[in-house]
Amino acid sequence: MHTEKPQPVEQIEDWKEKLDNLIRQMVVLSKVRYLYRAVQEMASQNPDLQGRPNLFRGWWMPYTYVHTILMGARRLADKHHKPESLYRLLGEIRDHASFITKEWYLQRAEKRLKAIDEMEIMSGPEFDKLWEGKEELKEKAIRTIKEQMKEAMRQEIEQEFEQTWAGQCKTHLDPSIVEADMAHLEAKYEAIEAFVNKVIAHIDPQYFEVKAPQDTQIEEFYTTVENLLNKYSELLTGARWITFTPTIPYAWHHEFEVAWLARTPSQVEQEEQQKRLARLPILDLPDELGQRLELLQEKREWNEPLTEDEARELAQCNRRKQAIRKGLYPPPEPLL
Repeated sequence: MHTEKPQPVEQIEDWKEKLDNLIRQMVVLSKVRYLYRAVQEMASQNPDLQGRPNLFRGWWMPYTYVHTILMGARRLADKHHKPESLYRLLGEIRDHASFITKEWYLQRAEKRLKAIDEMEIMSGPEFDKLWEGKEELKEKAIRTIKEQMKEAMRQEIEQEFEQTWAGQCKTHLDPSIVEADMAHLEAKYEAIEAFVNKVIAHIDPQYFEVKAPQDTQIEEFYTTVENLLNKYSELLTGARWITFTPTIPYAWHHEFEVAWLARTPSQVEQEEQQKRLARLPILDLPDELGQRLELLQEKREWNEPLTEDEARELAQCNRRKQAIRKGLYPPPEPLL
């Protein structure tokens, strides 16, 4: 089956789109990391929370956080053929490294060169007085200076490409540079991969033998991802991210300034105690009644005929069971 070879321009645009999707994923995960740490830090500084039962912050939050953040790591480092991932994107760039040429790199930087044309130089009262009556000469001088600035910038961009990206290839991206970045990403992911695959993504029979990754290992992986996303964003678009942690444009922590429980814990406990007391007359059945129910059930299971009284007695017991399960207190019929 004949497949059309990708064209450099279309392929690079496709890489930009995939990179943008990965950056959005990283921003979401960074937001998860930020909020988790902020809430835990907030709670640790509140003396009223110390020594209290800690199921929410001590188990549920870490459990949810670790599953979310490690599955995110799996998506970013996935090597499978179909899913988009940072590892697969780097593989595509490596396999078509010749598409990233020095000429393309200079064209990508054209906006930076055009910005020089829009700069104002030799302006102000002192320069106006100096060039008074010499407007044509002044314009020529400005054009000359700007051309010199652009030429200096071109040389700087070429040098940047040769030193950072070209390697031994000189005129285009060196695939070995991308290969090294892939190996670095793979090494950081290997430290957490077994736990992700055998404990979180799947249920491995020997999952209890797999050690959970350390916080430092998770942070090292995500630092590597951030650095690589920035590195290849600069290559493909000329832009870098200052931080992937989003700025939340409102005071999200205000919801913690009010009590979450509509009732106090003592009120909740009192209501639960009342429910338990209401169940006692129903759940605390006499021994002889329990034995009688067991006998009737055994007779029916062995296909022994029940008398009319026994069948009615068994039906009443089953209705009592349903009432208990549905929380109907008192039950619809009196005790036998």
